[in-house]
Amino acid sequence: MKYLVLIAVLVVVSLAVVGLMTASTPARLTDREAEELTALALRQMKFNSEVYRDADDRVRGDTLLQLVDTLQSLGGEFAPESELLLRTTRDGWGRELILEKRSESTWMLRSRGPNGVDDQGEGDDLEVDLHPTPRPEPTGDCNCGEDDETAPAPSPAIEPKQQPTPAKREP
Repeated sequence: MKYLVLIAVLVVVSLAVVGLMTASTPARLTDREAEELTALALRQMKFNSEVYRDADDRVRGDTLLQLVDTLQSLGGEFAPESELLLRTTRDGWGRELILEKRSESTWMLRSRGPNGVDDQGEGDDLEVDLHPTPRPEPTGDCNCGEDDETAPAPSPAIEPKQQPTPAKREP
């Protein structure tokens, strides 16, 4: 009798675990949906790294999670689905995103694309260069340049079909 109760408890616990795993697993995306979702997350990382950075024109961090945290602390925003991918460091196909730190303030963020093979940014890989362009020196009476500064452009979340900008290779 004691063994029957133990077996029943194990079965119930196993079913509960399987149910939780099934409920937390997102629906399988088509390659096109996975590509659009991944491209959106990469574009938003590029956009936010260009707009939101510290006074030294840097986005500080050594990991993707640290970069996302830094960008958000500086005012950067991500669409919920992009933030989920970036915080889990996965692309739309569920594969690990590749972050290569090239210098103190330059990274390449890459997805292996639909075939799952790292082609070093070639082939079907999706890649963005995260290299904030230094801001111009302020000029004029107000130290804001020729024209008054305006608010940053809206995040690229509005146009999910636009592909990430091909990255320039640095020697």
